Amino acid sequence: MATLPKAKHEVQSYVLADERELPEDQQTKWRVKSLSKADFVTVQDMVEAGKKAASCVFAFARGCLGWENLMSDGAPFLFKGMRYPQDKDRLPRLQPEELDLIPLRWQEEIGGHVLDQSLLSETEKN
Repeated sequence: MATLPKAKHEVQSYVLADERELPEDQQTKWRVKSLSKADFVTVQDMVEAGKKAASCVFAFARGCLGWENLMSDGAPFLFKGMRYPQDKDRLPRLQPEELDLIPLRWQEEIGGHVLDQSLLSETEKN
């Protein structure tokens, strides 16, 4: 009898490389998860097509579930995220206006981490 592996999409915290030396209360903690299989395949196609930066941004948009302690003009920038009230088990997604405000280099770094975690998750499953 075949047994399906348990999905590995637990939420993790990520701190940008530039902030790791800061005191913990000054670090932004990004909540991220590995990609779904469908999103992972999409990213693989992007990488094979030579679109590495686009693949990281896509991974950021799909893998980022929010943040803690992100500031904008001296005030907290709160994660709004789209929610799915009809399905309480679905995770929030970034709203387009939130995505547009986050610097591209941050999206690439965090997206790269999401990709690394997704790749690890895929190899662990095999």
